[in-house]
Amino acid sequence: MAQCSKTQCKYSLLILVALFSFFPIWSFASVSISEVMYDPAGSDDGHEWIEVYNSGASFDLSKWKLFEGGTNHGISAYTGGSTLATGGYAVLVDNPSKFLADWPSFSGQIFDTVFSGGLNNTNGETLTLRNDSLIDIDSMTYSPELGANGDGNSLQKVGFSFTASSPTPSSAVGGGGTSGTSGNQGTNIETSNSSVASSTSSNSSGSYFIEPKISVSAGGDRTVIASAGTVFEGRVQGLKGEAITNARLVWNFGNGESREGRSVLYAFLYPGRYVVILDASSEIYSATTRLTVTVVPAQVSVSEVNSDFVEITNSSNIELNLGLWQLTADGQIFRFPANTILFPHESVAISNIATGLTPSSPHAVSLLYPNGTLAATYGTELIMARKAVGGAVSYEKEPSLSMVQSSNTVRQSNSSSNLLAAPVTAFSSTSMPELPSFGMLPWIVGLLAVIGIGISAVLLIRGSKGTTTGYTIVEEE
Repeated sequence: MAQCSKTQCKYSLLILVALFSFFPIWSFASVSISEVMYDPAGSDDGHEWIEVYNSGASFDLSKWKLFEGGTNHGISAYTGGSTLATGGYAVLVDNPSKFLADWPSFSGQIFDTVFSGGLNNTNGETLTLRNDSLIDIDSMTYSPELGANGDGNSLQKVGFSFTASSPTPSSAVGGGGTSGTSGNQGTNIETSNSSVASSTSSNSSGSYFIEPKISVSAGGDRTVIASAGTVFEGRVQGLKGEAITNARLVWNFGNGESREGRSVLYAFLYPGRYVVILDASSEIYSATTRLTVTVVPAQVSVSEVNSDFVEITNSSNIELNLGLWQLTADGQIFRFPANTILFPHESVAISNIATGLTPSSPHAVSLLYPNGTLAATYGTELIMARKAVGGAVSYEKEPSLSMVQSSNTVRQSNSSSNLLAAPVTAFSSTSMPELPSFGMLPWIVGLLAVIGIGISAVLLIRGSKGTTTGYTIVEEE
């Protein structure tokens, strides 16, 4: 008898372990909802039922749950035992006695469960089978528009879709993906094998997927202004579109910063394109979405101030949303309503009556971002020099000198009574200060006087060299 080598035996053992490990998944993946009687003719109370089909290994169905109407309903064996055999059918009913009265010749397995006030005939709903670990194994969603709404028919699974046809509880006509026939051919609906409904099972591949129970939205792509706060708002919904308010939402802004919350006010400090990711989680379910945020520098100014209005100008190529920005004057503050839009290359006059501001002078007016940092003052463009301190937007403080240099221009500081601008030549911190235009005249006059005195002294000395008055000097030999 041939013996395997040590290495071959090792790999064979690993393969066997892997096969046995996945065996339960194969069996669970083969359980499906095969027929639904959600709206029988006449009274519905106690006459509705759901059929399930097992094409995998046998298992104890009484340990599973039926998720319906937002509740995990228990499943109890009524007739035929709790084990659903391979190739077997079973019906889940909320009133076994009424079911047997409707189907007196039925001899299959019956499991007693609960429907939340009956199956929904008005809007339809989603039915889900969950195993003993509360993992979703199969589900289907129906609506009255698909047929079988009070006409005596049921919805039966044929292939990967459901059709309306004559009811066949525990029959292969409507079960387990077996080719079904006849009856009224209804409209196909999304089932657990549909990519739209995010399938929870696949009999052909022997694998299954957990059906996503929530979806999340963060709005569309957008363009925002650098350093201006923008509100990011997320919404989470369940499979049927209902709002989920207790979900956890985490924002990743693509620049190393993140925030948590359904509605977040955030400011990008620097221009660029950022991918923003929103992760949502609720209990064991999660969902993710993304959007692109383009950040551009703002070009806004307070262009005119008078006793009637304050004019704000948008010099950029995009719309500017002034919502939640602040206009201040002499300690008074006006906050713009949300979604106050300013068109590109246009100005808007903000009435002082509407704002309640009474500026003492044009230079007392300032425009602030929603977070309270300075955006512009009267007669000046948006201050662009900024740096981050502790994650917040901050601006370089202007020197306290009466005149400060910026981009080869000189402007008077905000503490002055007005803001003037005139071109000047840049100078270094070690250069001599500029003298007044008349400051050289005394120097020139003094220099000429010194030169004149010097010339006069030279002429005087030359004229008197070698002589004295009334005497002749004779040198002895």
